[in-house]
Amino acid sequence: MLKNNEMTSQNSNTDITHELMNIIDESKEEIPEGLYLRLCNTLQKKHNEDEDKEDFYKISYIFTEPEMVGFRTHNLSLVNNKKIIKLNTRQYNSICYDLKNMSFARPLRTMECLLDICNTTYIYNCSECNNNDDGVNLIKTLVIVGIEKA
Repeated sequence: MLKNNEMTSQNSNTDITHELMNIIDESKEEIPEGLYLRLCNTLQKKHNEDEDKEDFYKISYIFTEPEMVGFRTHNLSLVNNKKIIKLNTRQYNSICYDLKNMSFARPLRTMECLLDICNTTYIYNCSECNNNDDGVNLIKTLVIVGIEKA
């Protein structure tokens, strides 16, 4: 689900900024100090703007769906879904990094629309549970398994 050309285009601006900074650093002895500082500050400003740029992405995710089907009987289904959400470049890169290195990503704290799904806890109480057991606690778990530009 992660499209390599999308990740490459997102990272190319960062790569160019880093490459320019390396060139400036290698030549800093030949550049007047005032000009060197202006160049560095301008590159930092551009880098920050690129990181804060927002766009819409289609997130593919899976989550567990607990269900009580009878006395002490529970089903735990795995649900696959998609949602379009707005992310900045930093958030997108974080998800891409996790998908590349771990094959999944956890929702970011800023993704309220996904956190609402996975923060649901079900507590089933049964009349025959003993005093030490108040019931069954089933928690939804959600992971992101893909991302692409919407």
